Amino acid sequence: MKCPVCSADLSQHEPELTYIKESGLADLTEEERIEYVNQIIRSIADALKKIANEKSPLVQLQLAKQLKTELEQQADTILPVILYAVKPEFRQTFLELIEALAYP
Repeated sequence: MKCPVCSADLSQHEPELTYIKESGLADLTEEERIEYVNQIIRSIADALKKIANEKSPLVQLQLAKQLKTELEQQADTILPVILYAVKPEFRQTFLELIEALAYP
C-alpha cells in the first residue's frame, strides 16, 4: 500500500492503519489520538485501582462485575484502541491476556 500523499510504502504499517480506521482514530489528529488512547487506558486502570482499594469483598465483587459488563458492552470501541497502543509483535499475546481476563 502506498501513501496517497508521499507515495511511501506503507505495507509494513497496514495493521496499525487497520486499527486506526476500525477505532475511529483516523478522524483525530496525532495529538488527539494519543490523548484518546491514554484516556481509555487510564480509565480502565482507574477502575481496577478502585476495585483493588475497596475494603468490602462484596463491593469489590460488584465493582468487578460492573467493570466486566462495561468492557463487554464497549468492546468494539475499546479493543481496537488498546490494540493500537500495543506493538504489533505483542498483539496476539495481549489478546490472549484480554481473553483470559474476560472469559476465565
